[in-house]
Amino acid sequence: MATIDPPRAIRVKTSTGWADLAWKGAQGNTGAPGPAGPQGNPGQAGTGVTYKGTVPSSASLPPTGNSTGDAYVTTTDSHYWIWNGVNWCDNGVVAFPGATVTDFHRYKGTWIAGQYIDGDIVVYGGVVYLCVRPTTTTPAWSG
Repeated sequence: MATIDPPRAIRVKTSTGWADLAWKGAQGNTGAPGPAGPQGNPGQAGTGVTYKGTVPSSASLPPTGNSTGDAYVTTTDSHYWIWNGVNWCDNGVVAFPGATVTDFHRYKGTWIAGQYIDGDIVVYGGVVYLCVRPTTTTPAWSG
């Protein structure tokens, strides 16, 4: 007669008592990683974002007539808001690569002739620019 003594051994009853036929040893080493899986299918193209301009605050965001991806920046706090088809979603402060949480950038809206200083953010020709040194010239800043 054989019995299984989980989780350690398979035991067989002999004329002199029980004998272990197999013993569960210690956990072995982890094997090598398997091969990479096949390439997945391409995802659908995103709908993109359409910059619409500025509003004074999130309370000023238009409640109707929006399309998915419409975006505004609030001038009081430089937050970037995007319409998801149902609600306005706060995408945080407009910043640039390498910015820290202590950096403060001032969103000025569409570029007009005038004086800009470090940290000013303007839109020119549909591109958002960050002024990295004082200037009065047409934007050629970090875009």
